[in-house]
Amino acid sequence: MRMFGATFVLLAFALPPIAKASDMKEAYIVCNATPDGPGKQQCMKSLRPKYRSKAFSVKMCANTFWVATFVAIDDSLGIHDADYEKALKMLEIMNKAGSIGQENSQRSGQGMYEMAGYYNSLGSEWKPWADACGRLAKWVILNPNPAQ
Repeated sequence: MRMFGATFVLLAFALPPIAKASDMKEAYIVCNATPDGPGKQQCMKSLRPKYRSKAFSVKMCANTFWVATFVAIDDSLGIHDADYEKALKMLEIMNKAGSIGQENSQRSGQGMYEMAGYYNSLGSEWKPWADACGRLAKWVILNPNPAQ
């Protein structure tokens, strides 16, 4: 086990810089699959700034991936700072919005409009999410699923 952890740390530092979202997701999968120990800790620490940036900058209507993964990384590192607390609150809000969307999804685009309304009710900080939901709702209405 120790040899694998040390080898992984060396491999992690030898990897090229992560540029694309798909690369970030793959790097997290690799880190998370690493046995517990210093290698995993170092790997997660290297990902934390990138995921923090995505968690607080990607404003998508129904996507909790970046925020949820940032929370998981901080949990694995035992970091429970102000960013962690903010991300937890964001995740709670985003999950509630998702539930509102699902409750209203039987009407084309209506679930997204309901999510937009919820985000708007939270104040200006959540306006980018409301706008994203509104754009998505319009797209769903303009491009209906023929199977429905």
